[in-house]
Amino acid sequence: MKKFLFAIAFVIIGLALISLGIKAQSGGPNLQTQMSATSATTGAGLAASGIGYHQIQWTLTGPAPTACTITVDSSPDNSTWTTGGIISAQTCTTGGISSKVSVVANYIRINLSTFTSNGQIFISYNGWNSTSTSLVNGAGSNPLGASLNVKAFPYSAVGNTQQVINVSTIAAGSSGCPAGAFNGLCFDIPSAANAPFLSTDVGLTFYANYNGGSMLLPATIASVSAGTGAHTGEQMIATASPVTNTGGCGGVCTVAWGTDDTIAIQKAFGSAVTLGKGNNSTANCFSTDISNWSGQCPRVYFPPGGYMTSGGGTTTSGGPGRPGAQGDGTVGISIVGSGMNATAFFLRPDYSIGALATNLGFFINNPYDIVGDFQITSSGFTFSFVNNPPTLFNAPQTTVYRVRLTDIGNSSGAGLLSIGGGHDTVENIISEDPSVANGSPLCDFNGGLIDVYSLFCSNNNSATVPNLQIRNYTGGTSGSRLTIHGGFIDECGANSSNFCTTVTASKDIGFFGTVLTSGATGSTSLSVDGTSEVRCSGCTLAPFSTGAGSGVTVASGGRFSATMTKFIANGVGNFIWNCATITACIDDGGNIYTLNNSATLYAAGTSPVLFPLATNATTQLGGQQVVSGTAPTFAVTGFGGAPTVTVQTGSTDAVGAVTVTAGTTPSSSGTFTLTFSRNLGTNAPVCTFNLVNGTGSWNALAQEPVVQTPAIGSVLANWADNSVALINGSTYGFNWECYGK
Repeated sequence: MKKFLFAIAFVIIGLALISLGIKAQSGGPNLQTQMSATSATTGAGLAASGIGYHQIQWTLTGPAPTACTITVDSSPDNSTWTTGGIISAQTCTTGGISSKVSVVANYIRINLSTFTSNGQIFISYNGWNSTSTSLVNGAGSNPLGASLNVKAFPYSAVGNTQQVINVSTIAAGSSGCPAGAFNGLCFDIPSAANAPFLSTDVGLTFYANYNGGSMLLPATIASVSAGTGAHTGEQMIATASPVTNTGGCGGVCTVAWGTDDTIAIQKAFGSAVTLGKGNNSTANCFSTDISNWSGQCPRVYFPPGGYMTSGGGTTTSGGPGRPGAQGDGTVGISIVGSGMNATAFFLRPDYSIGALATNLGFFINNPYDIVGDFQITSSGFTFSFVNNPPTLFNAPQTTVYRVRLTDIGNSSGAGLLSIGGGHDTVENIISEDPSVANGSPLCDFNGGLIDVYSLFCSNNNSATVPNLQIRNYTGGTSGSRLTIHGGFIDECGANSSNFCTTVTASKDIGFFGTVLTSGATGSTSLSVDGTSEVRCSGCTLAPFSTGAGSGVTVASGGRFSATMTKFIANGVGNFIWNCATITACIDDGGNIYTLNNSATLYAAGTSPVLFPLATNATTQLGGQQVVSGTAPTFAVTGFGGAPTVTVQTGSTDAVGAVTVTAGTTPSSSGTFTLTFSRNLGTNAPVCTFNLVNGTGSWNALAQEPVVQTPAIGSVLANWADNSVALINGSTYGFNWECYGK
């Protein structure tokens, strides 16, 4: 433990030194310079006396260049230059990093001799007095991999985006809104926001969302003014000409503003990919094949702040602001913020997936990636990520932790957060409060072998899609299964036919200590389709708060088993169990049932639950046995005209009693039929019947009832009173015990 704590302290101190710009003789570069360009150019000469080791790294944005060459030149006097005297010609049509070379020169310069592209290149040079640790762009080559701070040079993300809710609009020329404000209005920032806008915010990107619709696509802030009159204490924000403006806010706008960090994010991820490959363009930072392992797994670190991004990109680069695309050729890159309430990604309303033909969303991971400690929001805007969700973690050996999605929507039907992969670990994930127009599940688990801890999916406003969607787990020996430990699946859409959690085409799904709620207006907590099997232990299935709701619906062919689980149903027409067949719902014991406001244990017409035992199991009964269940019906002949038949309270198909009051002119023999409340087993049952005296007495030599026609639905038997007629108006009884088989 002491060694572990010392290691943590060492890493923290090391990162602090890097962030403060302290360049230790044993590690940090002693000379640095950077250059960005859109065409061939030559950098300024730098004095390099004492520098004996050199290295460059480069990243690209936009279209890949058809031709690109970089050298680092040398000079004795900063006048006469030798091309490639330090680092010979490097082809830079893709991002890369040079080998570290040992050369001594008085002066060095970066020389981008060829660059044929409509894009941009970013070049970073580092020089050292010693060879101890190669730091590229502030990234240390160490066993834990590089740490790339997106706010550090050369990425220089600002991370200043923030948002305010409950914003209204006000007419230009009134209450402090300038008379010449664009479109004749200002955005009225409420006093409760404590004047978040500064005069220095003029020129920053600004956009507004009116109740889920695009009220104002990104523009720039033209002025920040103080409210006057009745609006004293408020702020008036005027913008330059926006792309779209559909009118006022009505007091329910969400506005966001800040610096667009798209390019900075892309540069950082480009560096991470390059560092992860090391000097081998085909290597990964981690691989089960050690021959294809660079040994450097970079971490892209996002300090506290809000990072605005407009997306874009290609299938290989991950794109500006769209980190971690599958297919970038590097695995094991970490994407780490400072906490889900400290680091936030703001997707602009014009967020684009760029050139990605498969319509991928925001985060797409690779095997062995570690992702966590941030949130993603779009300030209420809805996107259409057709084939995949805004966040997809769908690769093996992935760790995802402390990620929050909020106020974002997807209209395509793919989940907002989708996870599927082999041996993945997911913990403390929140997906909640989507945009008004969202049409997707909040959490979507799609195949793989996954353990989930403390999942929270809440408040999907759609009346047709769930909070939690589980699908395509084959189970058994395939190793494909999903286990959810704890967590809370909160209320969902206002539709009585909706399910807050759905399981389809899946085996080996386990909930342990999970709370699964229904919506506030009559939906059902859980649906299991006819091809799925689900286990629930120590769970709670209940309506949200005091709302009406039901427990679980299981289709024919499906199976749901529960033990030590608390079930609550509330309201007329709502239920605990809705089981299509006798084998669909399994009560494994220890469950608690609470029925409020006329809710029922079973939905109308449903099969009851099954309490199964293994074949040939030996059981031990206690000192008393008490039955409980639905009463059968009982019919008689031979009791005269209009007899009265009363099945006694507490009777069930298994054990019961009936009292019959003889009618006019009763006989000395007849029949009775016991009709079960449902089929008893799959083969003819075994039943025994006894005669019971009432106000009338059976003859001392009366014959015990004889079963004539046993069937799974009913049993027909004869009775005979030794040729002595029953007495009109007197009562007589029968008891029964029946076992299905």
